[in-house]
Amino acid sequence: EVRVQHQRPPDEAATWVADDQLAHAVATVRGETFVAAPNRHCDRCEFRTSCPAQPEGAAIVSARTPDVSAEGPT
Repeated sequence: EVRVQHQRPPDEAATWVADDQLAHAVATVRGETFVAAPNRHCDRCEFRTSCPAQPEGAAIVSARTPDVSAEGPT
């Protein structure tokens, strides 16, 4: 015997929240700008070695950033 579980349609307000969160995530990924947010999970992060908030990542990030001075990038 097949049982069907009925579900109410999603709440319109909840749909807007999800749409806003998704739009923010898409803009963040497309902008390729990720702000380091140190927290208690840093010791398990896969990006620790390239994170400017971590000692081992700061050197790599600074090496990738061009030096912009009065003469222009080097």
